[in-house]
Amino acid sequence: MQTEDPRQKTGWLKHVRFAAALAALIGVAICGLWQLGDRRSADARLADIEATRNVPDVQDAAIIYRELFRDTRATSLSDSRPESLNGSVFNQRLYEPWRSEEDPELARFIKKHRYIIDKLLDASALHECRFPLTTDITAVLSEVDYASMRQWAFLLGFAANNDVAERRLDDATAKWRCLLQMGHHLRQRPVLLDFIVADGIQTIGLKRLIHFVAAEEPTEADLKRIEAMPLSTADAWTENLRDIRTADDLPVQKMMEQWSPTERLKYRFYAYRFNKATGGLLNKSTSEDKAAQSYFRTMALARGLRIIIALKRHRTEIGHWPEGLNEVATSLPEPILTDPLNEGPFIYRRTNGAFELYSTGANKIDEQGRGESEGSDDWPIWIPPAPAPPSRNGQDPIMNELKAIYGERYITRPRADANAP
Repeated sequence: MQTEDPRQKTGWLKHVRFAAALAALIGVAICGLWQLGDRRSADARLADIEATRNVPDVQDAAIIYRELFRDTRATSLSDSRPESLNGSVFNQRLYEPWRSEEDPELARFIKKHRYIIDKLLDASALHECRFPLTTDITAVLSEVDYASMRQWAFLLGFAANNDVAERRLDDATAKWRCLLQMGHHLRQRPVLLDFIVADGIQTIGLKRLIHFVAAEEPTEADLKRIEAMPLSTADAWTENLRDIRTADDLPVQKMMEQWSPTERLKYRFYAYRFNKATGGLLNKSTSEDKAAQSYFRTMALARGLRIIIALKRHRTEIGHWPEGLNEVATSLPEPILTDPLNEGPFIYRRTNGAFELYSTGANKIDEQGRGESEGSDDWPIWIPPAPAPPSRNGQDPIMNELKAIYGERYITRPRADANAP
């Protein structure tokens, strides 16, 4: 019978002790490194950040927004929205002019909530907005009522298009400016979701402004008012992301300050295991990549709007759209003509009496301006809408004339022969 060599047992125990000691050292090192960059508490770091953001209440648009957040009528617009907005009508009212007699229910809805629009216009007159940051991990997303702000953006969009149809262009312009300012206000708080919601709100205003400039007849005064709107076309994403990450770390640091080194290690271990098992559910880089795409798409619309203003001025002066962007390049600052999604040029193409303008997206492949809904990476800035088909409801003048001459049967009967009378 063989007996175990005591030296082997001793050697094995040494390895175990060494591994345990190494694990402990790694744990201490990790916890030490966690505090190495900035040994201040989360609350102290937050106080320093908020001190640099501080503005007087009279200059702070967040005060006005918070008044609306406390108003149950203002925060329940989606519950009382008119049934007339069901289906495709919603986008029509949001992006196309409409008269009150076309949708009296929506007109009454806007009138009833006019006070919300007035409050938002008051907020848009202020440049600064300081929604607070927090170290409370349960309250990070409760400082801003994102859902209500989106509903207010829809309300502004509906009302602005009613203004356009009824020739209240100054009022419409003020509401579009308000949409852009709401986005600017949200981006003053370094929180990823604030940036994403800001992009969505500004996109409503930008798309409508682009349509107004490209397809309608703005005056030079209108164009100058649009150019003066609070819309940044400069790339500040690197700086913004740095601030977002700093603010994002504070609630986690606050939580971990109350834990022992062992509990901190466990947190990181289980977070890693959970993230791996769920395919990156907790992966910050995924959320940051999506936010970056949203940010640069909004910037592409903003730069595109500036380009289209220059194109419109060229058309007004010369009588036709330019053949290429080089014809308006001298009237635009250098960054405006650069596609922020890929650092290349925008695609500009003349069409029959009009033009197309779009980004080729991150893949830099020209897919004819087709967007995500068509399986493309392109990001349309301005693609003229297709002509509406002839109407069957009596609104098309040619159809009306044919019916008056030949009667309804002539219009509706099948044609076996293209030359049949």
